[in-house]
Amino acid sequence: MLSKSRQYLKEFLEANDIVSLSEELFDYVPSLLFFVKDRERRFVYVNQGLSDMFGLSRKADIMGKFDTEYCDEYVERMFKKDDEMILNEGISIKNKIELVTTMHGVVKWHITSKVPLFARDGSVKGIAGLTREFRSDSVTTAQHPALSKVIEYITENYARAITIAQLASVAGLSVSALGRNFKKRFHLTPGQYTNRFRISQACIFLSEGDTSIAEIATECGFFDQSHFSRTFSEIIHATPAAYRRRFR
Repeated sequence: MLSKSRQYLKEFLEANDIVSLSEELFDYVPSLLFFVKDRERRFVYVNQGLSDMFGLSRKADIMGKFDTEYCDEYVERMFKKDDEMILNEGISIKNKIELVTTMHGVVKWHITSKVPLFARDGSVKGIAGLTREFRSDSVTTAQHPALSKVIEYITENYARAITIAQLASVAGLSVSALGRNFKKRFHLTPGQYTNRFRISQACIFLSEGDTSIAEIATECGFFDQSHFSRTFSEIIHATPAAYRRRFR
């Protein structure tokens, strides 16, 4: 069942025989990445921003290709899981926080929304998605000032021990309310977000300098190197040493 606004748009497009929604407009929005995939998860269209991130000279170069040709294995597995859920169940994913590595190994947080593309018979024929860097997403944090305070606190204190009780106090919420609201908005628990932020910082240290892995573990708030390596491997699907070798 279409919402009233979507039904109105559908009727307008059909009545005027409009076959395009001017997708090139997505090229003009700074920091925004837009894509369309078919049912086999091949790219049908991307905007200029996504083409640039993949290091392509032309947007057309990506048509008919898969994520596997441009993304690390762990990123592709994450994308595949979400894409298949959308294609098989016809559900949408809204504002999911993702840790993504670009073609050049740069680690960035993204906030992504994906929706199914329905045929007239109700079957799902593809996926359309928008993603943008999380830190530039001032609208998201402005709408949730309590959660914004938590994110800011983690950003400034990730090298220290952080408890959920501390984060709840920062937000002015109970521990249960913080967990419920945080996961609803960001699809992660506060603890999961903290670990992912620490790992993203560790990736920067591993790629840019010669600081020992043990020191990086301490600087990023982990108990010891073993705890750091285990968490790093769970999120990045590579050991810290293997990740560092990409840049040597």
